Amino acid sequence: MNKKIITGTVGTLLFLLAGALFYGLYHEFIIIRNPWTPADHHNGLGGHKKTVQLLYWAHDKWQQEPVEIVEMNDKAESLKRLINAWLTLLDEEGITEHKISVQTALLSSHEDELFLSFDRNPFAKQSATWAKLAFIEGILKTIRENGSYPQKIRFLVHHQELADSHLDFSNSWPISGFLVG
Repeated sequence: MNKKIITGTVGTLLFLLAGALFYGLYHEFIIIRNPWTPADHHNGLGGHKKTVQLLYWAHDKWQQEPVEIVEMNDKAESLKRLINAWLTLLDEEGITEHKISVQTALLSSHEDELFLSFDRNPFAKQSATWAKLAFIEGILKTIRENGSYPQKIRFLVHHQELADSHLDFSNSWPISGFLVG
């Protein structure tokens, strides 16, 4: 009888431990990788540090801020990192009301159109049209300033068309922008 209880207890503990291990692996609490494979081969993206210029409208003129980002071999991922750095700068400067980030950045098959999906609407309800245009133009200028870029950008929120009462986001915006200066 004692032997059955001990065997059952040990078996239960082994299955409990195995279940915890598989749970940790599934939810990526535990990560197992091949130690002979370099780290940048795991995600296939590879990257390097690059100093970029972030442009934004503040104090009645265009401001420029150099920052370092990790530029990836994947253009869409690099553009996502660039715009997220730009959005972080706007948050730090107190230009945006809430912290905003890009959920997803995708390039079309010909890489001429970029789809940017934000995690929330970047505009406050009481924002003036000029402030909204300056926000969009800041993104466009920042992308233009920092190398190869798509010809047009589509702005989305949670992968749906960005809805705004002042500006039309049903079509893509040209990278050349609309504002002078």
